[in-house]
Amino acid sequence: YALENINMETHIQLRVSRGSLLQLADEDLSVRLWDIYNRMVGFGEVLAPYVTPEELEQFKTLIEKYDKLIPRPRGLAIERKIHNDTLPTLKKEIRKVRYKMDSLISFFNGTEFAQAYRNARRMVRSSSRKPKKTDEKKNQNT
Repeated sequence: YALENINMETHIQLRVSRGSLLQLADEDLSVRLWDIYNRMVGFGEVLAPYVTPEELEQFKTLIEKYDKLIPRPRGLAIERKIHNDTLPTLKKEIRKVRYKMDSLISFFNGTEFAQAYRNARRMVRSSSRKPKKTDEKKNQNT
């Protein structure tokens, strides 16, 4: 449209290559796409031979979907901080629950249930475990 009407300013504003779009950061790309969309909507019916209203609407929908997928670093950092701040409180609550469970299990002492609970309650840190040497390995080495 811009070239046919010899409107170089509009041509420069709407001219965009796939490569230049791929090089933009996520948020910059979103801004650029919205700019292109708004300029095309501004032309209205003049662009009808080149771009249908359905295509414009589809373009808008795709931009909106893309915006939802863009990570928001600041928002994510705030969420992470909130979750990290709640961890000590959650750990205290877990300790309280474990203490209560340990107290309650004393009612079941001597039962299979109590033994299963104690076995499940034992926690082994994977970083502190050392592989056990078996007699087979010793026999193979000698």
